[in-house]
Amino acid sequence: MRGSRRRATILAFPGSEREAAAAESLAEAAALEAEDAAGPEIEDWPEIPLDTEDAPLHDAVFWLDDALVSAKLLELNFLRALDRVPRYLLPDGTIDDTLEAFRQLGRRITLALELVRLGQIEPDDVAAHLPGLRRGWQALRTLRFRLMDRLEPRARAFAKAEEARAVLGRVDVERLLRERSRARTIRPDRTERHLSVPGSFPLLLPNDPELVMRVRRELRLGQDHRPVNVDMDLAGWLEELPHEWLEGIARGLGLLPSSDRWDQERAIVDRLTRPYHLKNVVRKLSPIERTILARVLEARGVLRYDHLVHRYGADEETAWHWAEEVPTTPLERVRRTGLLFVGVTRIGRRAHRVGVVPVDIRDDLDGLLVPMRRL
Repeated sequence: MRGSRRRATILAFPGSEREAAAAESLAEAAALEAEDAAGPEIEDWPEIPLDTEDAPLHDAVFWLDDALVSAKLLELNFLRALDRVPRYLLPDGTIDDTLEAFRQLGRRITLALELVRLGQIEPDDVAAHLPGLRRGWQALRTLRFRLMDRLEPRARAFAKAEEARAVLGRVDVERLLRERSRARTIRPDRTERHLSVPGSFPLLLPNDPELVMRVRRELRLGQDHRPVNVDMDLAGWLEELPHEWLEGIARGLGLLPSSDRWDQERAIVDRLTRPYHLKNVVRKLSPIERTILARVLEARGVLRYDHLVHRYGADEETAWHWAEEVPTTPLERVRRTGLLFVGVTRIGRRAHRVGVVPVDIRDDLDGLLVPMRRL
């Protein structure tokens, strides 16, 4: 008891240089002891353009792409660091909800980056997107701090060291985007359709029919505006389609449903490249649908899509689940036969959306349409 009082006296009122040095040593020891008990200090992420800068007037989309990639790198390296922490050091169940919220926000950062890559965000729109993106980014930083704060000292030190290594780089972000693109084509995640909404980047998305229509329209436009090779055969075009569209084409052709995408693609190719089956498909088309195909074939199988829309009416920009939704426009019905596909290619000096008949069925289809046009 007497020693404690003496130590307190030295700490509070150091009288001589020797006592001051003793007080300083004791203070350092106390600080180290407190740090050992509390664990290493939680350092914030380094600043990225989303934290401090406004989008430049020129190259705003490239700036936003770089900012989102920087955010994604920090998020991925933190998740990797947590995953490397030994299981026995992690608290049981106490961080699960926070970690899931962190992952959800990380997925929305990914979706925002995908929208940029799909050309869904124009340069003039970047400034309007920034406030919402910044809110999402700040929320992600806050959740990381909470996760680190809930780790016990040894686990926090381990995670901090792993995160500082920054093993993952930009090539890993690009690989993630490619894998997600391929997975969306083969096995689409229904929840992601509700997360890819552009605009104010909301953290909570209501189950609103109008919002769902917006999401579907964005997905549809993203698919229709992808760069394509207009000289692809039917099999190549089918490989580029989302699963929902492939199912709709198969059902429209009277094919049995299949959980194997490869089998479904082969069945469609077999149906449309055999003259007898192709003739039956064409025979079921209405006169205006045959005229649409004939017009494209007259242009050597590739025609600007806006010309078709101007003459025959727009397609359904919110239609996504082709196997479940009934087509109501001529263009939509033709597309669901697997005879007409849409993408973007360069015509002259500019890129245009075009309607394309696959190269390997052009001659057979033209041979069937010529006598029908004479009737």
